[in-house]
Amino acid sequence: MFIITLPIGLFYPLIALKSLKTLSDRQIRPPSLQIGDDKTNEKWFFINGVAVDYGWLDENCKYIEKRFNKGVTGILNSSYGIFWDTMETILVRSFDIDVIAVRFATENILPVLKDEKIETVRLIAHSEGAVMANLIMRKLYIELSITNEVDFLKKLEVYTFANASREFINPNNLVRRIEHYANKRDPIAMVGVLSNIDNKQRFQGEIFVNELRNDGKGHLLNTFYNFNASDYKSLRSNSPPTLLKLPGFVDNLPIKL
Repeated sequence: MFIITLPIGLFYPLIALKSLKTLSDRQIRPPSLQIGDDKTNEKWFFINGVAVDYGWLDENCKYIEKRFNKGVTGILNSSYGIFWDTMETILVRSFDIDVIAVRFATENILPVLKDEKIETVRLIAHSEGAVMANLIMRKLYIELSITNEVDFLKKLEVYTFANASREFINPNNLVRRIEHYANKRDPIAMVGVLSNIDNKQRFQGEIFVNELRNDGKGHLLNTFYNFNASDYKSLRSNSPPTLLKLPGFVDNLPIKL
């Protein structure tokens, strides 16, 4: 592991510095306001996984908007190519590094949590984005602790797909709801959430797995992950999947690209 992480540690900062120059409004994909009856008392966010550019982020958000009939704010986890994205995932997963996307997401979600008019904040994350979601929860808790406002975390719900994390901690059990969805034969989920089914202390939240649709294969969100509750079974309890029980449109999903 040391042989692998040493060159990553040496060269990754150069990639991070380069990304600082690219931070702009293109880091945020605003909701498609024409989608649904976007209620003012709830906000939805999405953070993407590896090898995704702004165009793919937009398609991911449209997929979520189509299913739940809600506007979704996309937070771009910038891609530097599949190799560096994979290396970044290893670093963030292994050493809990607050990369730019984590800080950027925190800065955008924090004021929404503090908004008294907002009752529910839902964060959906895919793949490497789920690794970052774990760190985002922690960073939000730290920021809110400074001002003695940690109770704002009770508004937050976090839902992951193909979670690659080695752990997923609900800070002081304040986050209202955490759910993880995985295809049984998704190789990324297999080294993440599916390898932590019995690790309830360090990997918190309900876990739901799809074994039937497409034989449980596939990793890409829009292509292989369905938002139909009937396709998933619970691995930890008999509780239904909160996210996928929300109203909306389930026909003809996932989108065929």
